Amino acid sequence: MQENDIVCAGSVKDSEDLAALIQACQFPTKSLFLAEKLPTHVVVKAQARQDLLRFSSFAPDLPFAEYTSGRIFCSQRELRWENHGQSSQVVYTGDKRDLPQLSMTMSVDLSQYRQPPDRYYYLFGERLRPEELKLIGAPAQEGDYAEVRIPRLLRYPVESNWRRVRLRVVEYSDEKTGKVEFFRFQGLESGEE
Repeated sequence: MQENDIVCAGSVKDSEDLAALIQACQFPTKSLFLAEKLPTHVVVKAQARQDLLRFSSFAPDLPFAEYTSGRIFCSQRELRWENHGQSSQVVYTGDKRDLPQLSMTMSVDLSQYRQPPDRYYYLFGERLRPEELKLIGAPAQEGDYAEVRIPRLLRYPVESNWRRVRLRVVEYSDEKTGKVEFFRFQGLESGEE
């Protein structure tokens, strides 16, 4: 955590303002993008179900407006949004910056909060081995992860052959109570000890 970390929440009125806000956040190329589409109908085709959740490397030309909710994050900052029809509710957490596209309803200086050591959350699934990929066949791809209780393949934006993946999270706790008040995703790491 840096001394000038903030959290602010509010809304943007349309997809153009969301795109401008994302640009104002200046996410580096190693940032990650996690988004979900909530369909308004039953999704029958397996590939269409696979595409409802996207976890990939961030790119400025991603179709942000197609997703019902999403987040972009890196070690310095995170931007989360949820679409509510004509507008999106947005939460920014990280280093202080000017965000004129965001109609703020809350802004908090996080220097008054304690930051315990980073937390790690293991993501579902183990990386599929070559023999498992052959057994599953299409649509399985090299680098996919699978978990028996989840009826879809899991795709994490990792470049290594990590068997397990974990998410690094920073938490901001109230100094007096120790209760976690705010948090943000920071990145992915190997889940192997």
